[in-house]
Amino acid sequence: MKQQSAVDVAKDGRSSRWDSHRETRRDALIAESRKIIHRLGPDASMDDLAQAAGTSKSVFYRYFGDKAGLQTAVGELVIADIGATLSQALTSAGGARAGITAMVNAYLAMAEASPNVYAFVTAPSAGRAVGIDEFSGFFSAIARMLVDALPAAFRRGPGASGYADAWAFSAIGMVRFSGEWWMARRGTGAPGRSDMAHRIAEWLWSGLDNELGKTR
Repeated sequence: MKQQSAVDVAKDGRSSRWDSHRETRRDALIAESRKIIHRLGPDASMDDLAQAAGTSKSVFYRYFGDKAGLQTAVGELVIADIGATLSQALTSAGGARAGITAMVNAYLAMAEASPNVYAFVTAPSAGRAVGIDEFSGFFSAIARMLVDALPAAFRRGPGASGYADAWAFSAIGMVRFSGEWWMARRGTGAPGRSDMAHRIAEWLWSGLDNELGKTR
């Protein structure tokens, strides 16, 4: 086996340091973009983002390719943040039904905390039609968390895993669109967040309860 020369080792060291620098720089741009979008809104252009971040648009394109790439990156950051919140909500809720309610409440709280960032990460990517593929990123991650919250009885039996996935995606549709309805009407007679979360969770649970009855 050929041993690395001192020159090769030095090159590898420089490469590792450069990779680490790029990763750190990329993470900083994602975090800064999230703050800028929170302030400027989901329609902020790459020019707007670059100017507000104090850098050039070419830097954003170098790290993210295009705005869709930035959208994916910011969505991953949001998912990382909300994932811990949802897991904690599920763990401390005491049961699947209360866990689902807590997760819906946490989801609405995330959207309420920054409607602009929520709109940015959930918007269809440029040049892509709205469809099931739009669930491949942000909403797919949320769906997996919902599947994990399901009662064990629902995840067993013939075709159970497929039904669990189908339920999770249909649940995301209900949570997303009823949540967005609520977001648009806050302060105009719509229920408070906890009341809305409870009602959505009850709608979801009624379907689950029906399915669970078939396994009893």
